[in-house]
Amino acid sequence: MTYHVSMKQTVTFIPGMFSPFINTFLGTYFIDQMEYLDHKKIEYGLMPVHTEGNLSKNAAIIKKSVENQSNLIAFCHSKGGIDLLEALIKYPELRGKFQKIIFMQCPFFGTPIADIAVTNQVSSHITRLLLGGLFGGDIHAISELTQLKRQDYMNKHRKEIDQILNDIDILCIGSSKQPEPGRFDSILKIPRDLMRYAFSRPNDGMIPTDSAFIPGANKFIFSDLDHASAVIRLTPQNFDRKSFSQNIFEGRLL
Repeated sequence: MTYHVSMKQTVTFIPGMFSPFINTFLGTYFIDQMEYLDHKKIEYGLMPVHTEGNLSKNAAIIKKSVENQSNLIAFCHSKGGIDLLEALIKYPELRGKFQKIIFMQCPFFGTPIADIAVTNQVSSHITRLLLGGLFGGDIHAISELTQLKRQDYMNKHRKEIDQILNDIDILCIGSSKQPEPGRFDSILKIPRDLMRYAFSRPNDGMIPTDSAFIPGANKFIFSDLDHASAVIRLTPQNFDRKSFSQNIFEGRLL
């Protein structure tokens, strides 16, 4: 199986949560990947999902966005992959439009961070205020990422997911970020350390490493990478995004 991208294909990027905030304060989402594709003269676009919206809403957006397209390669980060998976399950006619999908650090089996955000009245109220007040989002965008709901979802749709794996070349990429004592080594240091020490879960600062993999899909694991640094500039971690972009689109991870 190869993931080499040709000039005849179009790459569609599907971002995770808070991408408008990230674009404003941390540097453009996917910029190194886009610069690589510019250099290779390969067409690409950004899927106009509402990154703080619920799965059903974003699945409909994806359906409308790709209905007149074909020969697509999707590069999804974080919740963006969950949105695309929902679209492929809900609208099976879309599956033939995608040749390859790269799921980068996508919480297929949820995250304790979502559990913490919505499991009690106080945290749920704060999450609702922040998500709705600052980002115009939907609390369901978080609650749909809790571990129990995602486990139930993956079990419920096991048959459809197996068919998707049969129809489309898929690569799931996960990672963990090791603590560096005495150093602010990640913008996600606090949630990374919380999941590592309170829940004993190797993680990238947002999702547990094992949550990023669909059973039966091809997978690749980065052993020292946080949730942000592969796709966002201006992070403390020294990660070579240019080489990563070349490797991911030239099929060098498999």
